[in-house]
Amino acid sequence: MKKQDVIIINDEIIPKGKCYIMINDLKNDEENQVFKNVLDKEYKSDSIMYFLSCKDITFDHEQAAINLKDYRLNYYTDMIQLEKKLVKTDSAFITKELDDESCNTFKHEHNKSFFHVPCSATYTVDSLREKMIDENIGVGLIYNKETHIGTYEINYSNEVAEIEGLSIHVKHQDKGYGKQALEAIEVLLISEGYEKVLLTVASLNEKAYDLYLKSGYQVDTKRSRWYKVNRKSRLVKE
Repeated sequence: MKKQDVIIINDEIIPKGKCYIMINDLKNDEENQVFKNVLDKEYKSDSIMYFLSCKDITFDHEQAAINLKDYRLNYYTDMIQLEKKLVKTDSAFITKELDDESCNTFKHEHNKSFFHVPCSATYTVDSLREKMIDENIGVGLIYNKETHIGTYEINYSNEVAEIEGLSIHVKHQDKGYGKQALEAIEVLLISEGYEKVLLTVASLNEKAYDLYLKSGYQVDTKRSRWYKVNRKSRLVKE
């Protein structure tokens, strides 16, 4: 097995109680043993485990679970990449880039909104300040006049910009603000010269998925499939 075929992300064990393991598949004894060794080690930290098949989303996870013996894999969600050709639009909402004063607001809202999204990062004020000076990243707040209603994050590192995060503050949800917030980001991207945009959504987030489809986004590809991994011999805290 190539070293890069297994990626372990354990930065989220302390803030989320979760460890993320990314692996291409589990089709031979060597891959199964590597994955099992990782699970045995990381489970000692009482972390909730997630397994990702990052390339082969059609693999037989039931057979994989049999091979792993001590663990059970339960399907969690697909991460689906959507795309949209941008057209001129208007929005009652506006975007404002993050500054030192708004870092804490962004941090609390983002971390709460994306807690259950696979492999999403928990931000600190320091990590946000690093993003603020990264020319390939755009982070900020979304406003309805003077009222802050949400957050956004955009990745500019590729030819096509990608919306990596959009959240609506809990007190402003179920008011139809998601569509207007999305349009505000699109207005920003159009002003920057972009003609197309990508975003990735978890299939379990049915409300957001439905919003994006109704807003003209189309399915481009399934990027990954995620499974919860539980040890059969004990109950894992949710």
